[in-house]
Amino acid sequence: MDPLWMFLLLVLVGSEALNITEVKAVLGQDVNLTCSIDVDDIYWYLEVHFNFRVGIGRTFSQTESNYFSPDCESKYVMSGNQLLIKNVSLEDIRLYYCGRKNNRIIVYGDVFRLHTKKSHLNASQGWFLSTTPRFGSVSRINQPEILLLSFYCYFYTLNPHLVSSVSQHALGGVVEVNEGAESVLLPCVYSDKLPDDPFLIWTRSDLSPNSVHLRRENGDDLKNQNQRFRNRTSMNPDALDTGNFSLTLRKPQQSDGGNYTCSISGGREELNLKQIHLKVKEPDQQPQSDSGTPLSGRQRDLHLQSQERSHPDDETGSSPGQRSVV
Repeated sequence: MDPLWMFLLLVLVGSEALNITEVKAVLGQDVNLTCSIDVDDIYWYLEVHFNFRVGIGRTFSQTESNYFSPDCESKYVMSGNQLLIKNVSLEDIRLYYCGRKNNRIIVYGDVFRLHTKKSHLNASQGWFLSTTPRFGSVSRINQPEILLLSFYCYFYTLNPHLVSSVSQHALGGVVEVNEGAESVLLPCVYSDKLPDDPFLIWTRSDLSPNSVHLRRENGDDLKNQNQRFRNRTSMNPDALDTGNFSLTLRKPQQSDGGNYTCSISGGREELNLKQIHLKVKEPDQQPQSDSGTPLSGRQRDLHLQSQERSHPDDETGSSPGQRSVV
């Protein structure tokens, strides 16, 4: 067969295999996606980068659903074979997948591509551009694998204070958080076949012992965990079922900064899946008096009012040393 025809045939087969359904959405309104899979147990995923998907949840019936995080539950409604995306914003313009599990492997059925008049989606690359992202920025540069993200479902939140205090560049391997934040998420997603008797390992090589968190099929195994992480780490209960191996670290401290490795093992070999560099930054300093003493709430308000009167032409309204967070 002519090589050109072989190439065209492969392109056509690949295009049909995707089975992408175009769905037009209106910003600020809800949109509903219907999966054609005729099973009771359906998994929903969204794509945050080309071939990089994270889970939303799974449905067991018309009335029973399991969301993979509380934040997903606040954004989506799953019922039977349907997924409702509430209050569509530009951050929601992406690919969505529904699938079923077959021997611990997710077999995708339908793919939905959400779009609006104000968004663009490059089908060949799988990345998207949005004009006014609310939770961060998505940028395309020369190397698509260094796509910078500060949002995906497992860290989706409607709390503006939490959004302003944490910036995550998940796919670039860097996560930044302010010291004293409620928690920080170290992302790790796995979609291949699991080994027999699998266990998940989070480690930090500069520590001894280097164990941050270990998860087996029957639950957490923290007997060898480094004491500095005691009672501060957690993973989703169904991590091995969903492939979401992300680690939540509560109350991050300056000493938590470093390189964290997410791995999976079956006892013989250990496969490193992701390395994350966590940067814990000092929180923004409060305005101080001339003597260097931090001001109280009432004193701080008076201080800011005084600064505004002293700088009437400053359109930003920011006082010296005060950083505006967008």
